[in-house]
Amino acid sequence: MRPGLLIACAIALVSCASGFGERPELPTAIPGMLSNHGEAKTPAIQRISANSEQGPTSTPAPWATALPPTPLPKARAVSHNLIGKSDCLYCHKGPTYYRVPADHATRTNQTCLGCHAPTSSPPRAVPHPKAGREGCLICHLLGKNGARAVPGDHGGRLNDTCATCHLIN
Repeated sequence: MRPGLLIACAIALVSCASGFGERPELPTAIPGMLSNHGEAKTPAIQRISANSEQGPTSTPAPWATALPPTPLPKARAVSHNLIGKSDCLYCHKGPTYYRVPADHATRTNQTCLGCHAPTSSPPRAVPHPKAGREGCLICHLLGKNGARAVPGDHGGRLNDTCATCHLIN
């Protein structure tokens, strides 16, 4: 469950408790929140005053005052085409592509696109036919025939990985 949904559920539960005596305060820690976002990234959460009918007050939860109110960092965009690809971990578990961070280990493929949106422009299509070419890196590492250099973030990739992202004729 996403931390924002946990917060909304906790606030709703506290709001409903008004007819049952004194309202409980929100928990001082929400399970999973700090493991997903880390202390420095977790937004301050407001608690509900025991006598307030208006909902959240400006009194922060005890643990929230030590945390900077910074937004979560923007997740890296998906810079490759997704046509025919449904298993992110098929590629992102090995040493060739960006590995899934350790704190993402329990997440499923369905959650990836929740944060990692595809870029507005996919990787360049290869402007020449593959036939008769010995391998992408022969030209692109050496600048042969005026070929563009391999980008710095493509280090360690081999000829057979180019077609994973770039559409080749």
